[in-house]
Amino acid sequence: MTVLAFTLGYQYLPIADEYKKPLYYIMLACALPFLFAWSKDFRLDRVVGELSYPMYIVHVLVIGMTGWMFTRHNTPTETWTYSCVVILLTLAASYALLKTVVEP
Repeated sequence: MTVLAFTLGYQYLPIADEYKKPLYYIMLACALPFLFAWSKDFRLDRVVGELSYPMYIVHVLVIGMTGWMFTRHNTPTETWTYSCVVILLTLAASYALLKTVVEP
């Protein structure tokens, strides 16, 4: 809660800016072990953790293939549609990689 409160109230602190950032980073570094201990039993946290490496593996391939398909069909890639398609395909490919390679 302290990290969240400090993050939201950061701009309102009556401290010089040159001291705010170091103070914030020190507080965040001290809070990280407690945040990990608090969230270790969250199912969503575990699922995100399991998908993170497969996402890292496939995201460049998905971005490249999706960009190629969009440009081939004269569809702009600087849109929300493109971003959503890339995110959904990355999630789907990551899940498929997780279930077929990591957890066969």
